[in-house]
Amino acid sequence: MVIVEPTVTVAGKADNRINADITINSAGELNVGGINLVTLGVQPLDAQTVQLVKTINTARLLVQGNAINVDFQGKPALQMDWNANSRKVVTDLAANLGYGLKPEVMARIEEWITTSTVEATARYANEASKPVSINLTKALWVDLTNDGHVSVEQFPLDVELDAATMATIKQAGISNSTVCWNKGNLTMRAGGKPLPGLTLLPKGVELAGRMLGPGSEKGFEVLLNSLLGADISLGGAPHQPNATCQ
Repeated sequence: MVIVEPTVTVAGKADNRINADITINSAGELNVGGINLVTLGVQPLDAQTVQLVKTINTARLLVQGNAINVDFQGKPALQMDWNANSRKVVTDLAANLGYGLKPEVMARIEEWITTSTVEATARYANEASKPVSINLTKALWVDLTNDGHVSVEQFPLDVELDAATMATIKQAGISNSTVCWNKGNLTMRAGGKPLPGLTLLPKGVELAGRMLGPGSEKGFEVLLNSLLGADISLGGAPHQPNATCQ
């Protein structure tokens, strides 16, 4: 174990990027991030769809700021402008249909949109796809209610911590903590105070991946190349609005 200083800080605008590579082989099997989805129970594509994918060969989706772009074989095919005004029109229409979101949720969504780039490439290839690249300097907001329910960015998850765990957390007297995972280094603060850090070492992780079976090595590879953090609130405690992970 290596003790490192926590790197979750309060700073300016975050830079967030996710790159995903998807391959579809001649058997119609989808491979995402180096993992064959057949092993997870996803059925292969039918022959007609595979032939269409083979004809297109490569498609790329790029979502960045106010624009969504799609290209085929490197040639622009579609562009959609979704600036703040047009997004508001869509959300207003959704609200009229009964799918409205709270203003504070919309504000966080806007923050993520204006600071993030998402790129996904789908291609016909008889090879495993490249590992997913996750680089999120903006800390995710995680909320934990007093009865153990968990929400991420104010969207509830089907997750509930047991009473014993919640009792331990409450006994510690901590209402806010931060966690940062930076390419194998885990750093944390509880109540603003640093906790011991943890570093995953590549050789040991590679061995663990082989022991755990197919797909595990790729999963660990993603972990060792990812940057993301969380600002965790208990019982409605305020979040740090500009918490970042660097």
